[in-house]
Parts: sequence; structure tokens; C-alpha cells
Amino acid sequence: MPHPTKQASAAPGCSFGAINRAGQKIGGRRAAGVLVIASLVLALGTAFPSLASAGRILYANPSLRSIVSISPNGGDHRVLYHVGFPARVSSPSASKNGHRIAFLYSVNSNHGGPNPPRTVDKLFIARRDGSHRRLVRKFVNLDVESLAISPSGRRLVFSRQRTVANSTQHVYTVRASGHGLRLVTTGSSADTDPQFSPSGRKIVFTKEAGGRDHTGIATVRFTGGPGHLIYRSGSASEPSYSPDGQRIAFVRARPGVLYHAWLMRSNGRRAQPLVRNGSQQFNPCFSPSGRSLVYEQESLSPVRFTLHTVRRNGSHRKLLRHGGYDPVWVR
Repeated sequence: MPHPTKQASAAPGCSFGAINRAGQKIGGRRAAGVLVIASLVLALGTAFPSLASAGRILYANPSLRSIVSISPNGGDHRVLYHVGFPARVSSPSASKNGHRIAFLYSVNSNHGGPNPPRTVDKLFIARRDGSHRRLVRKFVNLDVESLAISPSGRRLVFSRQRTVANSTQHVYTVRASGHGLRLVTTGSSADTDPQFSPSGRKIVFTKEAGGRDHTGIATVRFTGGPGHLIYRSGSASEPSYSPDGQRIAFVRARPGVLYHAWLMRSNGRRAQPLVRNGSQQFNPCFSPSGRSLVYEQESLSPVRFTLHTVRRNGSHRKLLRHGGYDPVWVR
């Protein structure tokens, strides 16, 4: 969903169990030493959540026209894919293991010329370092938005117009091979901002049907249907699941108030603001551990976009980078 002014967690105990088994095999003082080291590692992960969160943060850089990868502390800047004018890239996402990424390539040709504008949108997948890029699907004049890859990396979800003549957005999925294009959401509402659940069986999205009682955050099985509205709000949008599937991050605004990042249970209950300040937040996304989130912030005077991280309880907000959007935190 365009901005108002612009456009699973790690399996617990696996490695610790291996250490215990190794300790039992070697026995004695050495086993005790291994257990002490393991305890220290776990203690460090608890005392310093950034160590437990790890991974990388992908985002789109509009000035560089690139998909960029950085470390969670904002360093180790790597350009994964770059395009020239007038093309742009957006909506980076990654599979659950982080090995496969996807992004959206868009270009508007004939702009300002004698011929009508022609918009071309291409869905790409690649390895996590941006290599071995492959075109999945191409659409002409169908206004593709909000691309995301499934946890398994086998399917993509996005929103687009059903036909060139109909500007209403609907949610679609397609296999990573480019085959099996499927319309997911049905009905007359505009459906945008789709994201897979951690299991890949559900899709959460923004449903705009007109009026507060019919607009908000909805879920639908990936096989398709009308969708079930779980949170009613005329300004709620850009939902994304936590790695354990228990929470959903999203943005919302009240009349005359800025857009802020919010959290709620996956059933739509207990919604509360995550960040509330004099700026706007967009595209909140959980870290692989689920303890922190990354989001895009828009300052209004002067207008500028920055990337930030924050703990799940709203504390420890940190500035990462200037000039980025569509952030996603991956393994």
C-alpha cells in the first residue's frame, strides 16, 4: 500500500542439546567446561539481544536505485542489485532461512512523451548475496506492489490490478518458477500489503472495502477466499507477522494524527502503539528472534526518511541509516 506521502525464530535448544550430548560422551571436567561455555553463550544472548537477533537487514535505497544489505548495527553496507534511471527497485524480502531473496523491479516508460505511459513490473528472485538473479514473472500496466517471498522460498505473494481497465488491487501468488499464478482475494475490496505467515499457510493483508467496519487488517488462506477481517481501522495497513506467528506489526493513524507503528496479537486483539513520536513510521518488520523490529521513519520538517530498530517493548530505539525504505530483517 503506498505511503500517505509516498509510495521463524530459531528452533530452541537444538545446538544446546548437541553440546549436552557431546558433553556426556567426553565426560568429566571437559564436559563441565563445555556446559559452562554453553551457559555463557546463552547468558550473552539474553544480556545483549542484538547478539541473539543477528542476521541482516535488507532495504531499498531510492537515491542509489538499489537493494542494499546491512548488519543490524547499520554497518557492513553491501549493494545487492542496482538499476539505472528510470527504473527503481523495491519490496525486498527473504525466505525463512535467508538463502533466497525476492524484490520488485519497476519502470515507467514514455513518461511525458506523445504515447501513453507504459508501466512494466518484474518479479525477481536471487541468492542472498544478490547473485544468480532470475526473472519470475513480468506484468505490463497492472501496477504491481508489495512483493514478498514465502518462508519456504517456493512462492511469491503480491498485489496488482486484475485487469488494465480495473485499478482495484487484489492479492495474487505465483510459484518461484513463474508458473501457477493464482488470484487469492475475492470480492470488490482493494486488497494490498500481503505478507505470508511463518507457516506459509496464511496471508495477512490490508483490506479496503470502504467504511471503518469493513476496512483494516485481514487474513486469508494462501489457497484463496474473501479474507477475514481481524482488526478494523480505516488507517491500519502494512501488516507483518512475528517469527512465531503470535503477533502482527502494522501501522495506523487516528484522524489528524501521524502514522505510527503498532503491535497486536495475531487474532487482532490487544493492539497498542510501538513507537509514538513527532515522525511517521512505516513497514515495521520483526527480527529473526522476534525481540526487535526494524522500521522506516519519515521526519516531516524537513522531510527525510531513515531506518531504525526498536525492542518489542518500544525501548532502545536506534538510528541505522538515512535514505532507506521497505526494510526487512532476515537471517
